[in-house]
Amino acid sequence: MVNKWNLKIRLTLTENYAASFRVLYVVTSRILMFRKIKRLISGFCRQENGNASAIVGLSIIPLIAMIGTGVDVARYAAIKTELQGAIDSGILAAAALNNARPADEVVTEYLERNLDERIVKASDVTVNVISEVTQTGKTVQITASYTVDTYFTGLFGVNTMDLEIVVGGTQEWQEIEISMVLDISGSMNSMNKIGRMRDAAEEFVNTVLTEEVRDLTTINIIPFGTHVHLPDDFNKFVDPARIDNNKDNDFTDGHRWMGCLNMDSTDYTSEPFLDGSLEPLPEFRDYSLCPQDRNEALFLNNDIDTLTAKIRDLRAGSSLSGATSIDEGTAIGLKSLNPGMRGDFSGAFGATRPTDYDSGTLKVIVIMSDGDMVKYYRPLSCWFFSWGCLHIPISNQEAETNLQTMCDHAIDDNILIYTVGFNVQKNSRADRVLSDCVATDENYFWVEGLDISAAFSEIAARINSVRLTY
Repeated sequence: MVNKWNLKIRLTLTENYAASFRVLYVVTSRILMFRKIKRLISGFCRQENGNASAIVGLSIIPLIAMIGTGVDVARYAAIKTELQGAIDSGILAAAALNNARPADEVVTEYLERNLDERIVKASDVTVNVISEVTQTGKTVQITASYTVDTYFTGLFGVNTMDLEIVVGGTQEWQEIEISMVLDISGSMNSMNKIGRMRDAAEEFVNTVLTEEVRDLTTINIIPFGTHVHLPDDFNKFVDPARIDNNKDNDFTDGHRWMGCLNMDSTDYTSEPFLDGSLEPLPEFRDYSLCPQDRNEALFLNNDIDTLTAKIRDLRAGSSLSGATSIDEGTAIGLKSLNPGMRGDFSGAFGATRPTDYDSGTLKVIVIMSDGDMVKYYRPLSCWFFSWGCLHIPISNQEAETNLQTMCDHAIDDNILIYTVGFNVQKNSRADRVLSDCVATDENYFWVEGLDISAAFSEIAARINSVRLTY
């Protein structure tokens, strides 16, 4: 018989051993698992692929933030570009002197017309317009404000970005000096060319001398045939020793001042005339080489009635005074724009004009002729009132050289040159010298008949356009 107590003891011992083994197993297993985990962690730390993944994982949030910010900034830039373009167009229109509408209405209209609503709506733009009109121009300032809603940066607390554009525009009338060099040679009598020229020149004066700019503008009218008949203002440039103050027919002591100069090639320079440096034109027959008094040049004038009366009174010369001296007319026209001659002219503007070349004043010369510069004879000296004169021939080549010299000087001095060939033959010498005179081909007008009015109107329109500055 087995003792139950002994059995119980054995069973207890057996159970205790089993429990111990279980504990040992668990502990051992935990130790082994810890070591395995440790090896896994160590391997993970040594594994480069795992590092890259970790870096990407850690960078994904700022990367998304950067991309989102870039999208919002790009959208902001697109809106700014769209709004800037519409405002730039609006400022030009609102500041235009010929636009009488309220500046704020003009700007609002341009925003509505030019903004792409897919990018920015005009109704969402706050616009403040300040406009000021002065005697010489108009100034407009636009301040445009717009709030840009963000798509991504709002995740970081930036829900909007404020956009403000400030643009100012001023359009002013420039001061302007114009010389109109007009052909009155004998050939202008044919086909009523002189009449058509008078009509075109008169229209030109009325177009250029608008009420807004009249006080800023002066016009010189310089008719030319063989010579230019000058007012007594030019008497000072003549050598007194060459003038006959006795006003008799004995020319051994000089010649009477009849209003014309005896210019030679040395006078075709960019320099102003100097006092006492020139000689008067010797009398020849009935003085016909010097145009009539009614064709006397007029300088620094801005009175429409005076200028148009002078133009209406112009007459083409006779056959003797009919040579086409474009070179002399151009020389007088350019020298009357030379600041070195300021104070040499009488009248209200005599003390202040011509202005300096760098003063901002627009200087323009318009040259109109209908024919070639042909050979003619310049009187050298005369010893008898009607017939006794020696002459020097002036070839067309010399005259053309003189003209081109003056045109080059004008371009160098930034004087705007327009030329009009009135019924000249295509590819003739006149056609060539007039086209060679201008800086660009578009400033030479070849016209026939009534087209001369269109040419002068176009030139006037261009001058009014050029004289506007922003």
